[in-house]
Amino acid sequence: HHYVLRCFSKWKVKKIVTLFNPDIIHTNTSVNPIGYEIAKSLGIPHIWHIREYIDKDFNMHPFPSFRLLRKKIAKSYTITISKDLECHFQLDSSKNRIIYNGIRNVKEQTKNLPKENYFLYVGRLSEGKGLKELLQAFSRFCQVESNHKLYIAGSGMDGYVAKIKDYIVRNSMENRVELLGQRKDIDHLMSKAKALIVPSVSEGFGRISAEAMFNKCLVIGNNTAGTKEQFDNGLKICGQEIGIRYNGTEELLETLQYVACKSSENFDDLIECAYRTVQFLYTPEKCANEINDYYQYVLSSSK
Repeated sequence: HHYVLRCFSKWKVKKIVTLFNPDIIHTNTSVNPIGYEIAKSLGIPHIWHIREYIDKDFNMHPFPSFRLLRKKIAKSYTITISKDLECHFQLDSSKNRIIYNGIRNVKEQTKNLPKENYFLYVGRLSEGKGLKELLQAFSRFCQVESNHKLYIAGSGMDGYVAKIKDYIVRNSMENRVELLGQRKDIDHLMSKAKALIVPSVSEGFGRISAEAMFNKCLVIGNNTAGTKEQFDNGLKICGQEIGIRYNGTEELLETLQYVACKSSENFDDLIECAYRTVQFLYTPEKCANEINDYYQYVLSSSK
């Protein structure tokens, strides 16, 4: 059934491409090879925009193999949204372009709002996002601290959400952890949070981290993948850390305790540096200009 649907989709897209005769086909996801296959058959330059690991973040396995997918991607012009994704797909760094996501129009100054006693998680509720490790650390945190809550904003598969709820109940955290579901007030939640926690091991870029930095929210992040890269970028630009890194559940626990016992003003310089980093690196204008420049390069190289 899926094979038939894929063939039908490819046929329909190819008809559209033949009708409009584009100069470039730009595939805006890692997992779908249809754009590459049509571009190859019609002799049109193809850009493969790599936004996810596939295996490390979604636990997906390309058919028939990851090796074959990598070979197809390597034959295209490529964009990755982080250096770590470039490494994961074993791309030639001299040919690949790293272009960070544009997250927000940053012309308006964000206000630094008073912080409230809660930590915040925002994102998909799934195994690869590190939520279980966060709850393990927060369970131990609750044993020594009684003032801070953990808000979890996002949704996931019913089975996994049920496991999360069961873990909260079994560890007597019903009054300390709130599952908020999908929310439309994420900016406000970030602005008022003591810190955003990003426990994922495999963030391709870490849009939530950048959004929090824009909202002048302290970011506590797992020192891996795209989260680490954002912290490293800020360190180069500002000459100081722009978030608090941790390695492993024990360090996360220590970081929660440290942040909880400090006044929010202690992190004002760090938060301002993070905000400046977002303004410099992650604007839609910068992203669009770099993609346009790459289009010009691809077109001139394909003549």
